[in-house]
Amino acid sequence: GRQVDLPTYPFQRRRYWLAPTSGTDAAGLGQTPLGHPLLGAAISLADGDGLLLTGRLSAQTHPWLADHVVAGSRILPGAALVELAWQAVEHTGYAGIEELVLHAPLVLPETGGLQIQARVTARGPDGRAELTVHARAADDQPWTRHAAGTVTEAPAAPIGSLAAWPPPGDPIDVDGLYAALASAGLHYGPAFRGLVRAWRDGDDTHAELVLPESLATDAGRYAFHPAFFDAALHLLTPDGSGTAQVPFSWRGVYLHGAATSRLRVRVTATAPDQASIVVADDTGRPIAGVEAVAIRPLALPAARRMLAADALFDVEWTPLRTLPAAPATRWAVVGEGEPELTGTRHPDLESVAAAGVPDAVLVPLGPGEPSPSRAREAVADVLRTMQSWLADPRFARSRLVVVTRGATSTDPVGAAVWGLVRSAQAEHPDRFTLLDLDGNAASDALAAALATGEAQLTVRDREVLVPRLARVTPGTPEGSEPGHGWNPHGAVLITGGTGTLGGLLARHLVTAHGVRHLVLASRSGAGAPGADDLAAELTGLGASVRVAAVDVADRQALAAFLATLDRPLTGVVHAAGVTDDGLVESLTPDRLGTVLRSKADAAWNLHELTRHHGPAAFVLFSSAAGVLGSAGQANYAAANQFLDALARRRRAAGLPATSLAWGLWAQASGISEGLGAADHARLARLGVRPLATDEALALFDAVLADGRATVVPVKLDPGAARAHPLLRDSSPAARRPERPSEPLLDRLAALPDAEAASLLLDLVRRHVAQVLGHADTREIDLDRQFKELGFDSLTGVDLRNRLRTEIGLDLPATLVFDYPTPEALAGHLHARVRQAAPDPIGAAFDRFEATLAAQQDDASRDRIVTRLRALAAQLAPTATDLATASDDELFDLVENLGD
Repeated sequence: GRQVDLPTYPFQRRRYWLAPTSGTDAAGLGQTPLGHPLLGAAISLADGDGLLLTGRLSAQTHPWLADHVVAGSRILPGAALVELAWQAVEHTGYAGIEELVLHAPLVLPETGGLQIQARVTARGPDGRAELTVHARAADDQPWTRHAAGTVTEAPAAPIGSLAAWPPPGDPIDVDGLYAALASAGLHYGPAFRGLVRAWRDGDDTHAELVLPESLATDAGRYAFHPAFFDAALHLLTPDGSGTAQVPFSWRGVYLHGAATSRLRVRVTATAPDQASIVVADDTGRPIAGVEAVAIRPLALPAARRMLAADALFDVEWTPLRTLPAAPATRWAVVGEGEPELTGTRHPDLESVAAAGVPDAVLVPLGPGEPSPSRAREAVADVLRTMQSWLADPRFARSRLVVVTRGATSTDPVGAAVWGLVRSAQAEHPDRFTLLDLDGNAASDALAAALATGEAQLTVRDREVLVPRLARVTPGTPEGSEPGHGWNPHGAVLITGGTGTLGGLLARHLVTAHGVRHLVLASRSGAGAPGADDLAAELTGLGASVRVAAVDVADRQALAAFLATLDRPLTGVVHAAGVTDDGLVESLTPDRLGTVLRSKADAAWNLHELTRHHGPAAFVLFSSAAGVLGSAGQANYAAANQFLDALARRRRAAGLPATSLAWGLWAQASGISEGLGAADHARLARLGVRPLATDEALALFDAVLADGRATVVPVKLDPGAARAHPLLRDSSPAARRPERPSEPLLDRLAALPDAEAASLLLDLVRRHVAQVLGHADTREIDLDRQFKELGFDSLTGVDLRNRLRTEIGLDLPATLVFDYPTPEALAGHLHARVRQAAPDPIGAAFDRFEATLAAQQDDASRDRIVTRLRALAAQLAPTATDLATASDDELFDLVENLGD
């Protein structure tokens, strides 16, 4: 036989097959199994003869769907919605689909799936019923209606045969057709390229369709495979302007037979925006007909805005209608700010600790005029307080509550503090609370707010509200053009204009918005890498370009520069920014100032110095780090929250402003180029996905057309992201009680030493693998240094938080540096568990003390004294004093045991 060289190292085996899972089938849940590839079960409605069909779709379970791309997004084809509707027709005994209107594109997520519902209502007296198709990504997400229409008992009208073949007409270049469709924004992969030959004859277009082999196996389970049916629509070719036509509504859809592997189709234009379709088998026998499909031009920029809107969010404040029952919260107040706050006041944290640490310590933000300098002072003050708090073990079981006014609306100083603390919350869960008040700071409202356990709250008119990230649907004005709001005759200033994002935006403003005069400002100006090439490219696109070296954060320098502009300033985009990442404990006022200067100072200068120019567009590039809280970026989060509040402040004053708190862009920039594999894995676990450039620019267009003051363009995986506090459902029905479980610390304490040590070693190994993004814990060497494994301070904090949450121990942020290997860390945790093991004798005395306090009669006291004296006689020689103590001395001793 043939000789085969084998590797000289042991084989490394990894199982990639999915493990089988147990579950209950549809019949066991009271449903009717369907066996359809898109729909799994049918449910007859109890209040009539309606029907509900359910299913689940994903690009993983239905990989052929990934071959249907519209405007850069994977969209469920309209033919698939028709297939879902037809299944409802078949299972309710109707004859056909009278009408089906497509309301919203159904975008397939990159990961995870979509829940699908197709519903038919009860039969009406005219033999019709209503039909809807809804989808959602997860249980806690709202349903979106993607299609609606009616089904009918009326029989189909006769349709003609396609027996005469080949048809008359001029041949169509199919390859050229797909190239034209791609340039118009419709990209079809192999699964959807079933159109093999085509002819055009006046208003009629004929074609031959062949189902790709990859889809043939499941074809018989469909009424009409969507990829096959969709191929017939490819004959709706781009018009002379290069714009493709896409289906908007279907009327009179009937099936007359089963589809074969090769089909004939005729598409007849019956109006400028309408066509009829006849589909036949390879003998010409009709098997399907569509009386009319209404089509619309695919306006690519508008389509991208519409599709990208799935990644648009904003913070909404939701009232907590039902407050949870919780023990009363004891609090103290530090400092002189907010004099109407109730609670014991102390000058500093040291005096609070000396007086006895309460449940919460409130630190009010002092008053002051909004300005970048005031923001730096306030943020630095709060940072010092947080650092002292974290360094003092006496506060380990208490919360620091930072109290502001107007931070969630128009105060940029308070907003900057919120950004700082939000990131501290990500690094140190359950240690910090943010509370924004109005003029009514009643103690009962404060108590209710603090008792919720929420990390971020506002109190308005004594009502407690919590922030939630809500999906935004931009309302683009009817008939508005992509360039709406941008004056082609004026100049648009872009700060950071020679950077990666600034350059991408400059190209977009020229090509999509018709901007013809650009001013690209940065500290390096023409000396920035690639600045000359960018200017040349923009000039070639028809724009005049000025690249200027100016420090926008320097007020005098900016004022002098603006005076040199030779045309009206009609637009401002502040895209500049720097980062200086570090954990809260490592930040300094200087590191705060560097980041705040490039964002906040520059934005404030632009706000004040361009006011008399009257720009129609004033756009601030902020970051989701300030909204969601980003571990290791507290200074950057503070700077960007300043921008968000500035935008709200300008809007309140009647000035244009939009702040976009961007999520991660796939295109690496000066802000994100330092992210490593562990950083991307951490973001993925948080549910944050990178935005492709065309998606991000589509979001930019959608937001600017809508006219909001703030918005959060971020691509989220709902399944992974729902654990974030801002993505939870705050309704009482959604707050499900957690299942009681035995704390891991108690379990570990009850185990023999060897078993506890082994369990902790496995626990550390598992969490290390998850933090680093490894699928297999066997890839983690237990005696290898954390630094060699790829850990830094941020991933170290991530690991610390995971272990602290699961075990229940207070652990320092420097854990991986203090114990530099997984093995050493597991050993330290084992020692800590033993130290924290419950003291059964102390617990018994606690119970005894409680019982003693309830005993008041003399007989009971005499019995207790007798038992105490007998017990004292059995103790060490030092117990002689106990044996001779008086009754009152014994009772005093017992009452003081807990002190």
